[in-house]
Order: sequence, then C-alpha cells, then structure tokens
Amino acid sequence: MVVSYLTWVTNEYRLSKRSRNWAQALYLAEAGLDVAMAELNFPYRTQGPLYAFQSANGWTAAGPSSYTKSVTGFTNATGAVVGDFSVTVANVGAVYCN
Repeated sequence: MVVSYLTWVTNEYRLSKRSRNWAQALYLAEAGLDVAMAELNFPYRTQGPLYAFQSANGWTAAGPSSYTKSVTGFTNATGAVVGDFSVTVANVGAVYCN
C-alpha cells in the first residue's frame, strides 16, 4: 500500500511539473509575440520621425527586411526567471525601419 501511494504521489508531482513547464513555455511564446507586435506598432505610437527595429532597442538585422531580438532572463510576476526567448520579424516594409 505504501509503494502504491508513493507511486501515485510521484506521478502527480511529475504531471504537475510538466503542466507548469508547459504553461511557462506558453508565457514565453506570448512574450515573444508581444515584443514583435509592439515593435511593429512603434511608428504609430510615437510622434515624429522615429523608426522601429533600432539596434539601440536590442534589434539586429537578420537579413534583408528581417530583424531579430533575444531576451534573456525573462521573469514572471513573482520575479522568478521563466526562461529566454528570441523573436524574428521577417518581410518588414521600409516604412518601419531606417
């Protein structure tokens, strides 16, 4: 009976950890999408001749009309590090960048 209980507890722990990791992966994917969409909206949020995808904001050219940004040490609301992500935006029109 003790072995059965310990097996059950171990399985519950594994499933709980798997679910937590899956949720954190979704948070990272959402964060990457938010960063990309915010940068695409950058020219419309600012007043004046400012352009998006600037190297001063952490973006690097990844080919013609493509830019990439990596974020390390992404944290959640409690301050715990969730992970790192990298986002690439391709086929960006000339209106967005200089």
